[in-house]
Amino acid sequence: NGQPLPTDDRFHVTESEDGISTLSIHKAQLADKGTYTAKATNAVGEAEAKTTLNIAGIKPTLTNDLDATLQATKGESMTIKLSATGTPRPDIVWTRGNDELAPNDRIQVTVPTAEGDDTYTLTILNVQPEDQGDYSAKISNVGGTVKSKKCKVAVSKTPEFVTKPTTQEVKQSETAVFEAKVDGYPIPKVIWLLNGKPLTPKDGAQVEMNAPTGDAKLTIPKVDLQQHAGSVTCRLENVHGSQEETVH
Repeated sequence: NGQPLPTDDRFHVTESEDGISTLSIHKAQLADKGTYTAKATNAVGEAEAKTTLNIAGIKPTLTNDLDATLQATKGESMTIKLSATGTPRPDIVWTRGNDELAPNDRIQVTVPTAEGDDTYTLTILNVQPEDQGDYSAKISNVGGTVKSKKCKVAVSKTPEFVTKPTTQEVKQSETAVFEAKVDGYPIPKVIWLLNGKPLTPKDGAQVEMNAPTGDAKLTIPKVDLQQHAGSVTCRLENVHGSQEETVH
């Protein structure tokens, strides 16, 4: 605009002994593009030279980084987010460990679309134990690339019954079977009790647990109505809590 440049922290002019004048612009902004004129004067006269500054891009800057940790719940959704600016608007690549994460039916990625919005998010639906790990992001444009810090995601779930055990009516010497479907992470320990006391093979009890499916089963072959009468309790335990159901 023909006005002298301000002398501040961003604009700095240096003069060398051989008469070369250098203008340095720190942290260039889009508003800095345009035509710059250098004018030299002395007693004899003046001379000037012009140059045009074009700014192709401004390197991304993280304005809000990832949280250091996130506790996610198995079966629910989790979201991590960061904020970044840059010109043109930066692209983002999310990773877990060394693996790039591409959007699919469980992984959702959002990028800023509105003016003034600079938030990028990664959402994972139906979180599973295999989703645990160190998450990070790489944000880049023509101006350069920056990397986020890591967010350590841990997955947990307090024990719960997907299907509860039901009352069984059996006659003397018949087989009683109690079944339940359970969930939790870490995989809960399943304890079967008869009238408050844990059942063991000594009591003629057979206990099965299919960890991948969560199917728990108690079998009492050749029921002794005198020994086995009463209430049966299924108790679930892991480091995050416990749950129990009793049938009569």
